Amino acid sequence: MRRTIHGGFSDFTHYPDLSYLERLSPKAQTTFERWDRHSAAKLDQTEAVLRAALQKDGPAYHAALDHLHPGRGPKGKFQSSYFLSKAARRIHHLKRPDFDHLPAQDQSHAVSMHPMTLQWGTAMAERFSAEAAEALWQRFKPLDDALQANEPQSAPGFQGGETPYYFNQVLTDPSVDHFIASWTPSV
Repeated sequence: MRRTIHGGFSDFTHYPDLSYLERLSPKAQTTFERWDRHSAAKLDQTEAVLRAALQKDGPAYHAALDHLHPGRGPKGKFQSSYFLSKAARRIHHLKRPDFDHLPAQDQSHAVSMHPMTLQWGTAMAERFSAEAAEALWQRFKPLDDALQANEPQSAPGFQGGETPYYFNQVLTDPSVDHFIASWTPSV
């Protein structure tokens, strides 16, 4: 029997423990070290997108998304924004003084890493102050709210429990520009 380690199908990976590298061939060590540097760069790039939102800088947000996901296109950029809304929520949760009183599932989601959906857990939250986390959440909360139903949702084949999030419905105007416009209320 042989064990295989892989990063899935994603360009976004994370290897929290590289202590086994010394047991690998020099070529394999070099490969894993390169992958680890790539992972660190993706974490930095994700932070850059979040910082652009925090600063309400639409052009910088677009540029940072393009750097994070080159050639992704409008729908892909919106999907990334959706993932980032979850990241903002989890960063906000991790910075809350009452984190220990949040539901267990919210706590678990906040600390978990799932890089291909831009969920970097505590590694990302540590980069933001509590005040910045609150402001970041306020940028993304309207998007998060728009993706939720009033009633719990479920879908055949979904391996999780019920969720407030729609599975198959999309927003009326699912665009990054519409999301950016929400940062500045109209007068």
